[in-house]
Amino acid sequence: MLKALLYKDYGYRLITHNTNPDFAALADALNHLAQAHQQMPPTEKTSIPSTSTPITFTLNADNIITDTHSDALFPSSEKALIGLPFTSLLCLSSQQALTAILHTLSLSTAHPNPYHSDLDFQITPVLYYHIRCYMYYTPTQVVITSAPPTHSTPTQATPATTLKAKIQEITDYIDAHLDGSLPRTQAIAHRFGWNEKKLVQLFKIIHRQSPSAYYQQQRMKKARQLLLHTDMPLEEIATTIGYHSTNSFYKAFKKYYHHPPSRLRHPYCKNKP
Repeated sequence: MLKALLYKDYGYRLITHNTNPDFAALADALNHLAQAHQQMPPTEKTSIPSTSTPITFTLNADNIITDTHSDALFPSSEKALIGLPFTSLLCLSSQQALTAILHTLSLSTAHPNPYHSDLDFQITPVLYYHIRCYMYYTPTQVVITSAPPTHSTPTQATPATTLKAKIQEITDYIDAHLDGSLPRTQAIAHRFGWNEKKLVQLFKIIHRQSPSAYYQQQRMKKARQLLLHTDMPLEEIATTIGYHSTNSFYKAFKKYYHHPPSRLRHPYCKNKP
């Protein structure tokens, strides 16, 4: 890593967990230095160019590496990377992020601009390389490269955080409409300008459940809180979370929690979290 810093290559990071305190302190200092230089505006950087060159990976439909130009990161094993899953080169957090992005890309063939995401490549057990990558998707292959797109500025690429932000908008919309029937996912997708299948698939990746299951979960949680912390009648609670009859609410609550709502009105249940 010291050699990389000397040559103005600020992408490397040292892993500090499960190490002795002295090494961890040194690693934190070097990581902080590298990050500070990497985030420095171009006008403030030294004019000495970096020795690092763009890295590129071509993946097939199963995300297996079919071609690569990555000697800047893996100089002694570039050929050995052919045939490996691309995610095997990444740290765990980047594996999860990339899996979500590629899954989303696979649901649509129209991508006028590349997606971009910061990825951490696992170089050794104690060293990884942090770099922004751009992803070009087609139904038969994915090209992942650190070279910024030439036909548009990097800010025009769609970041992974944008996907999460859009799902959060939909989540907030559901949370704000627990007092009525949830619109069909097709109507929600249309409202937010999304493909219905893409919405459901990405919502499941982030929330581990469908929009309708999340909606029902939030309704039941709200009902439970009202039962425990207010004296609101069951009829009013039912209306508050969108049920038109107390009987329907009673059955739904019992099915979800395996006990009737009246049980939470017992004195020993009051003031429970």
